[in-house]
Amino acid sequence: MNEFIEVIKTTEDFIKLLTKNPGENLFFAHHKFECDIDLYSILEKNPIKGIRLIKDVSKVQRMERTKEVQELSPCFYCANLIFEKNVLFNNSYFGIHVHFENVTFEQGVNFQLTNFNKDVTFRDVATKAMSFIGFKSKSSVIMSDCRLTLNDRGNCSVEIEKDFLITNTKFNSDVDLLHSTVKGQLNFSDVIFEKGLNISGSKIGQFILNSSFNNETRTEVDSLNMVEAEFFSQIQFTKITFKGIFNSKGAIFRDNLFLDHVDFRGKKNLFIHAVFHKGIDFKNAKVETSLSFYGSTFNNTINFKGLDFSKARLSFAGTHIRSNLWIGMRDNDTSFYGKLNFQGATIYAGSVVRLVNLNNRNELEGKVCFKNTLVNGLIDFKHVYLKELDFLGAIVQGNIQDDNTLSSAIKNRSTARILKHEAKKINNMISAISYHKIEMDNYDKELTWTFKDVGERTILLLNKISNNYGTS
Repeated sequence: MNEFIEVIKTTEDFIKLLTKNPGENLFFAHHKFECDIDLYSILEKNPIKGIRLIKDVSKVQRMERTKEVQELSPCFYCANLIFEKNVLFNNSYFGIHVHFENVTFEQGVNFQLTNFNKDVTFRDVATKAMSFIGFKSKSSVIMSDCRLTLNDRGNCSVEIEKDFLITNTKFNSDVDLLHSTVKGQLNFSDVIFEKGLNISGSKIGQFILNSSFNNETRTEVDSLNMVEAEFFSQIQFTKITFKGIFNSKGAIFRDNLFLDHVDFRGKKNLFIHAVFHKGIDFKNAKVETSLSFYGSTFNNTINFKGLDFSKARLSFAGTHIRSNLWIGMRDNDTSFYGKLNFQGATIYAGSVVRLVNLNNRNELEGKVCFKNTLVNGLIDFKHVYLKELDFLGAIVQGNIQDDNTLSSAIKNRSTARILKHEAKKINNMISAISYHKIEMDNYDKELTWTFKDVGERTILLLNKISNNYGTS
């Protein structure tokens, strides 16, 4: 519990406090605010150098507050002011509502170790110099129509018991909220980010980052860092473009992720070593270069049906897939020229990795790699036409099923042999024979006409001439 230098119980107490601040900074340290304070009204009668009143009627915004309201719901009400000096709140406590509106801080404003007991509102607030936010709030914090420049020291942190809602606000700097806690909803709606957003190490209830569909513009973020953050409720990204790094390394997602009209344009888009307890659902989303889930764990259904990854690299290398993973559209062909990498992944019993409707028989493109994969569940290919497919070193204790569209993609004997054995498991002898032929053709390519291989290669050649490796 803070020990306060002074408890502000009356307007007169606050006036005395203001007159004690004749210097370049307006400094409130270890003060407890308990009474209603209308700063504009106070300054009209008690002018303070370095604080200007906005008197232009067209620019003045006033919230009508009767004497009865002031007594029943006291508020630190700061509106229609321009602060020409730096304002600092350090180790202060507000037991009342706090409302900033139509305020400009020309030298910045700093909240350090400040505690708010009730709702806090920042509306139409501008900071023209680096500012700092580091506070605790037992209620919700709302920022709307603000223009903010936050410090670049990377140590802003907030603890909010309810919601932190930011709307129609412009951040002229990086937004660093490392190691913050927001138990309710952290919501950035129709926000302009000149740079990046960093919530690494934070614990968040629900996280929303969106642009309204009735808003013609689209939110663009230079970078989003969520390294080792933990999310306890849903994540919703809507109409967002990530221009640079997207990094959620080691994050824990305890609820669903919904990504609607989201574009990943940067070269590094990382969900590596993350844990997904619920599903991921992509809708009208696009990856231009790469998206990596390396080393992550999927405990629920992952749906990539609404993701355009036609020229991108999607990596599931080293992942633990404990549920279903769906890639491709159910009813329409999806052009795929990139690479899907499942190297070293584990597909657990009862899980299904389903690749469906990738390309068509006249469009053999894209690469899929299952090297060194442990398959205890099911891999299911339906209408998949590829340039290259690789199961080298894979261990299949579950099943692989296909509809005989993969033949032209097989480039090594090991892959053909694995698919042959899998076809035999379900008595698909037509596919098994086809894969056996490809296996022998690749074996023939591995051999040379040296003394060591000449005998084996001669037998294979005669076998091929006489019965096409036993297939005719």
